[in-house]
Amino acid sequence: MCIRDRFTGKQKQMLAGSVEILGKKFKPAEDEGKPTRHWYSCYWGEEAQAALDDIVHGEPVIYCTVDGVFVGTRLKRKKCKGGSTIKTARELDKFLSELEPNNPLQSIKWRGSAEPPEVNAYNLVLSGPGWNGTVLDSLPETVGYVNTTSTDEIYDFFLDRRNGYNMLQADIMIDQMLTDVQKGEKTALVVAGGMKEAGVARKNCLMKKVFIHESKSNFIQNARADGGDLEMVVIRGDVAGTKFGDYGGVVFEMFYRANLDDFMYLSLIHISEPTRLLSISYAVFCLKKKNKSKKIQ
Repeated sequence: MCIRDRFTGKQKQMLAGSVEILGKKFKPAEDEGKPTRHWYSCYWGEEAQAALDDIVHGEPVIYCTVDGVFVGTRLKRKKCKGGSTIKTARELDKFLSELEPNNPLQSIKWRGSAEPPEVNAYNLVLSGPGWNGTVLDSLPETVGYVNTTSTDEIYDFFLDRRNGYNMLQADIMIDQMLTDVQKGEKTALVVAGGMKEAGVARKNCLMKKVFIHESKSNFIQNARADGGDLEMVVIRGDVAGTKFGDYGGVVFEMFYRANLDDFMYLSLIHISEPTRLLSISYAVFCLKKKNKSKKIQ
């Protein structure tokens, strides 16, 4: 059976040309002189996993060249609008204000509903040569510029911007925790620095959002395996000397204030419907016996 038959209708449409698939592509040799209609992308090992993650899960960047507006990741993109000549800061403001979901920004999501991206604080980039110097000098902080047309380099630039933004958001959350400490709050809403506490909050469905460094691979894998509605932001690269790094590369917010010590020896085994997105009807906990160490004379 052709693997194409396993795709959804939307995915077949994307592969047929509604979305441009980038990277390694080749067509097999002709069969008995008949041209083949199919093409293939082949990757191996870690490169294959990275390609799959990009196609299926990659967050898109919105980048504008003098030739058009694109929504893309490293390995897929869609041209949403033709190029336009922008010579002044006012023309740039008008141009950026018109970048709306579905008009012209289009979805390139591989799975789920076709939700087009929205412009945010880090995902909009001007790229390549040809931009007016006055325009580049007037760019707001929410718009980046990289002088390249390489999709790899554009996406790397986007990832750096996203990482920097996430680092700032993590620092804001840490500041919130420190403010609570200064106020003398007895129970925490935000906790930083302890993987033990993070594990307890995750296992007991207390964790609402977490910023965590990529080095905490076990936690990241377990959280992804859990599924659910936890918002997890993975921060990459060197965090030495940053507030986030000083607090161990993890900070999280809980759904409500709680003393995590009260949950150290509890194991959540069941939550009734509705789930934690709404009100919880009841929850069942199992009390774990604390191991006591024996003194050796």
